[in-house]
Amino acid sequence: MSDRGKEFVFRIVSPRQITPIEIAAATREEMIDWVQTIRQTAQSANDMLLHSKKMERTLRIAKELSNLIIYCRSMPFS
Repeated sequence: MSDRGKEFVFRIVSPRQITPIEIAAATREEMIDWVQTIRQTAQSANDMLLHSKKMERTLRIAKELSNLIIYCRSMPFS
């Protein structure tokens, strides 16, 4: 990547990607802001994924319990 005169460059490395992503910033503060924003976004995405998995598990358990319910009706004994 050409840094276009930007002094601060950092990489985002992911096990799912073959090549890392390089991001350049003009100042150290801008670079820190980028890093913090990327971390917050990644954490938010991870939180949503965990919440989704938890909801999926809850719904699956609710369905399994619903399948176990037995409905009874009282009848007069004669």
